Amino acid sequence: MKLKLQSGSIYKKHGAWHWRYYEGSKQRSLKLADVSDEFRSKRDVVPVANDLAARILPRNNQPRTGNVGIVEFVEAVYLPWVRDQKRPATFDGYRKMWAKHLKPHFGARRLYAYEPFHATEFLTGLARAGMGRHAVSHIRALMSGLFAHAVALGYLRMNPIHDAKLLTAPRKPEETPHYTVEEMRAILAGLRSEPQALVAMALAFVGLNRAEIRGVRWEDVDTANGVIHVRRSIWGKDKVSEGGKTSRRTRDITIGPLLIGILEHFRSLQPTIKGYVLENSAGHPLELGQFSTRVLRPLFAKLGLEWKGYHAGRRGAETAMARHVNGDPQLVAHHFGHSIEVAMEHYIKPVPADTRRAALALDGALSSTESEANKGQQETEVLATAGKSL
Repeated sequence: MKLKLQSGSIYKKHGAWHWRYYEGSKQRSLKLADVSDEFRSKRDVVPVANDLAARILPRNNQPRTGNVGIVEFVEAVYLPWVRDQKRPATFDGYRKMWAKHLKPHFGARRLYAYEPFHATEFLTGLARAGMGRHAVSHIRALMSGLFAHAVALGYLRMNPIHDAKLLTAPRKPEETPHYTVEEMRAILAGLRSEPQALVAMALAFVGLNRAEIRGVRWEDVDTANGVIHVRRSIWGKDKVSEGGKTSRRTRDITIGPLLIGILEHFRSLQPTIKGYVLENSAGHPLELGQFSTRVLRPLFAKLGLEWKGYHAGRRGAETAMARHVNGDPQLVAHHFGHSIEVAMEHYIKPVPADTRRAALALDGALSSTESEANKGQQETEVLATAGKSL
């Protein structure tokens, strides 16, 4: 019996089968599969088109099945859901990871046909190729998320990623760089004649990340009370995320006389066009990647300073602040907008000089204890000798 196409039409283009359909008044098109031995004719891809119609078109009540390409499912169902439900930065990260790593891996595979051993081979291959632990973990999490979504919507009964296993341990993360207090002091002094560069680095040195630096508006800067209200992040080509990357990132941070003076001086020199502290000539938020290449790196080289990136300023700030509260991350984590665990694992760096002083202090304490014990022993021996003589 010939299987009937439920909606739209199928056509071949550039070596692949495509399905053209209408969603409301808009005509849309989706790739069904590459032309191959499995899909030689239109008839071969009709089930694929019908599966898509069952998901996309509300009037079609066909049962959902896993006989749909993973690529088609992700691009037609999962990523649009992420875009609508998650923060823009999350969607952007998922989209890039999908395009670079997962879409080529999944290829023409279908949801129902993907097995745990496929994921095991793929993830292990990434680890053997030298990919770091965090990167492999992020990719695995995205894979698990997309299959969990398929399970939740009824396309699958089990998530194949749950039983996948890494057969090779991924490379341990490399030590992330940070600026020391001495380096930060030298950078701020060296950039005095470059106000825009000075403001960019000063904001990094009080704990803002690159996207948050771009998102600061003058209305967020309260120099009278020494506060910057961190309310948004901007990434990519002026993509604004109100509220920042996570709920913790919406916060107020304290600034002191040094940064207050830098900001007030900069505001008097450079009137704003659209309200952002750091703007380009058109009034758009300054693109800090290009700014570092064009301005900061040459300035650092001229001053004999090492460029470690904006985020190294954030790490250096948290490390320096932690030193003033006896290393307690709970007292500084809010300032930087993340959890205590993240602060300890990624931001607060060991300070060798402090470690040495702490070790010597411990040694001194142990020495004192030993001396007191020896003194006590000597006193005991004296009393015992005196008792015998009596």
